[in-house]
Amino acid sequence: MKKFIKHLFVISTLSLVLFVQSCKEPCHEPDPCLKPETVTALSVDYYSTAHFSTTEGNLLFATNWDEYKDKVVPGQSYEMGYTETDCGPRTLNYPAHGIKEGGCVVPQKCIVIECLTLIEEPKCNDCQASVVNPSTYDTDGSTALNSTGINGNYLNALVGYSGCTDEPFKDYRLHLKHLPLGESLNDIFVAKAVNINADNIICQAYWEKEVCFDLSAIKAYFTANGTSVPEKVIIRLENRDNTTQDFTYHIQ
Repeated sequence: MKKFIKHLFVISTLSLVLFVQSCKEPCHEPDPCLKPETVTALSVDYYSTAHFSTTEGNLLFATNWDEYKDKVVPGQSYEMGYTETDCGPRTLNYPAHGIKEGGCVVPQKCIVIECLTLIEEPKCNDCQASVVNPSTYDTDGSTALNSTGINGNYLNALVGYSGCTDEPFKDYRLHLKHLPLGESLNDIFVAKAVNINADNIICQAYWEKEVCFDLSAIKAYFTANGTSVPEKVIIRLENRDNTTQDFTYHIQ
């Protein structure tokens, strides 16, 4: 019995030692660079509040921005790994925006950039054309299901249609309609992903595919009309389910 108790005491002591040692081991957080998030770099006029926006529209302020500011181009998309951090107090003086002098504006999330990789733009010949103010816009039906956003000069959208093969995806165009300036400070282009060959479809198989659209027609539109090209415009994509998505396009 004494021998058993002695063995039990030794085992308990060893277990306690191992437990204490394990508690001293630091907890390792998952490496954020293993699962980076797609973000878009904002223009300089946002820098007091945020440097990036996510695909969900959340704003990110990088506390170590000085380490990356020379590598980031506004409007470009990046894969970014980051950790969250405390924002701390920051003040803005924007009376024109209804913010009292010295008022504190806190972004949605403050971060420390751990890694940042540019998402290369697709080759132009892989993307479909855009058409500004086509005569058929009001009667066009949009086949866009949703969009992952704008990458450089290209809008990516998931489209769906019925047909025999996926070849008709080559017949897609992004139809854009320029809205007159209203309450918005930016020009707005409503957009529809249109299959220009839809009337010739004879099969009913359903297809979905991501298609990219070249937005350079917007710059050409302003130039052709003899007006100055704005730094950015809003692309308002009309989806098939009657929802809309707004994206900021920094004209390059």
